[in-house]
Amino acid sequence: MNVSDTDVFKALTELIVMSEEEDGIYLYNFNTGREYTTNNTGKEILELCGDKTVREIAEIMAERHEGDFDFVLQDVKNFFEMVLEAGFVEKGDTE
Repeated sequence: MNVSDTDVFKALTELIVMSEEEDGIYLYNFNTGREYTTNNTGKEILELCGDKTVREIAEIMAERHEGDFDFVLQDVKNFFEMVLEAGFVEKGDTE
């Protein structure tokens, strides 16, 4: 699945359980039975989703972690591709 800079995602909180771990977050989707554990960076990205575009999230993450924007943008896109396919987020409205 292709993720663009202008996509907005929302976590499917009604379908998943999120359990905080010491070094990240554990996700479980009740509908699909899929589970996923992400590090604190993934947790931060999920906390930012809802009303921000992928580009906006990457800008925030690059600033927080003093990273190269283009590299961070690609990582954020890859993360959203993975959690979208696994059913932990869905595309939302950009309005």
